[in-house]
Amino acid sequence: VVNTASTTKLVVALPQNITVGTYDVSVKTNGKIALKIGGFHYNDWVVSTFAGTGISGTADGAAGQAAFVTPIGITTDADGNMFVADMHRIRKITPNGAVTTYAGSGIKGTADGNANIARFNFPTSLATDLAGNVYVADQSNHLIRKISTNGVVTTIAGTGTAGSNNGTGNNASFNMPYGVAVDPQGKVLYVGDYANHRIRKINLQTNEVTTFAGDGNATSKDGNGLNAGVPWPGGLYLFPNGNLYVTERGAGKIRKITPGAEVSTIGGNLSTLTIPTHLVVDENENTYVVFKGMNVVKKYTAAGVESTIFGNLNGGDINGPAHQAAFLFPEGITLVKTANGKLEFYIADGGNHKIKKIVAN
Repeated sequence: VVNTASTTKLVVALPQNITVGTYDVSVKTNGKIALKIGGFHYNDWVVSTFAGTGISGTADGAAGQAAFVTPIGITTDADGNMFVADMHRIRKITPNGAVTTYAGSGIKGTADGNANIARFNFPTSLATDLAGNVYVADQSNHLIRKISTNGVVTTIAGTGTAGSNNGTGNNASFNMPYGVAVDPQGKVLYVGDYANHRIRKINLQTNEVTTFAGDGNATSKDGNGLNAGVPWPGGLYLFPNGNLYVTERGAGKIRKITPGAEVSTIGGNLSTLTIPTHLVVDENENTYVVFKGMNVVKKYTAAGVESTIFGNLNGGDINGPAHQAAFLFPEGITLVKTANGKLEFYIADGGNHKIKKIVAN
C-alpha cells in the first residue's frame, strides 16, 4: 500500500508478515504496472534480553544474573547508564550490563536521605539531567523526588497526600503522578499528574509548581494550556525544541504540547484498554510508544502515520526479529544513539521481569 509519493520519495506500508530480505516494489495503476523499483532491502529490528533472569527478584550482579521485580520506568544518562524504576527501588545498569540498586531500601515509604535507606512507594517514571541527577515520579506517595549524584534522595515537591494545589515544594500537591521529563540543564521538570488530569511544571531553581496544561477534566480536548483536556496523562518526553510529548493512559491517545502550551493530538484514538505508557522521540520527531495493554510498541511518524514495529498482541517472552518478538505487559522505553549513529531501544518488559534491547539487524 502506498502511503505517500513525490518525485523523489515513495513511502509504502509493508505487509505485516514480511521477513528480512530483498524485494521489488511495484505500483499498479488500472491493473498495469506503472512503476517498479528493484532491490529494496528490508532490515528488521532484532530483540534480545539485555538484563534480567526472567524470575522476579532483587538480586544485583551481571546482566544475565540480576533480577527485577516489575521494571516500569527506564531512562538513560549522558554516560550511557540506565536507571530503572523497579517496585520500591531504583536500579542502575551500566553500559557493560552491571546491575546495582541505586536508591531505595526496598521497603515502601517516604523517607529521604542516603540512597540505601531512602524509601519509595511504587515509583513509575525517571528522568535525568546532564549533571547526572535522577528525578523520580513517586506515584503512590504523590511526590516528586530527586536523587543527586552524591546518592542523596530528597523530596522536591508534594505533600505526600493526594491534591492539586500549586505552590512551592511541600505546599504543592499531586495525585498519582506518573510521568516526568526534565530539560537537559535541570531547570524545569514536567510532571504527568495522572489522577488530576493535568501537566504540571516545576521550576527546579525554586521548586515552584504550576499547572502547565489541562483543565482537570477526564475528557481529551485540544486547545491551549488550561483550556485543553489531558486526561490520565502517563509518560512524558521533552524534545530539544521544547515540544512535550504525552501519553494518555486512560484515553489511548498521544498528545503534543508546544512550549506555548498548545495541545494537539498526534495519534492514538484507541481503546482505553490499550494503555499507552511511556514513549520516546527520535531526532526526526518520530514517536515510539509502549502500549502495555497490547504488548507492542507503535511508531508515529511526524506526519502522523502509525505502525506497529515491535511485539505482537498475543504477548509472551520471545526474542528475535521484532515482528516475531513478544513482550508481556511492557511499560518503559528509552532510546540510545550509538557512536556510529545507530538507534538502540531498551524496553522495561515488566511481565517478563527483564530489560529487552532492540537493535537494527
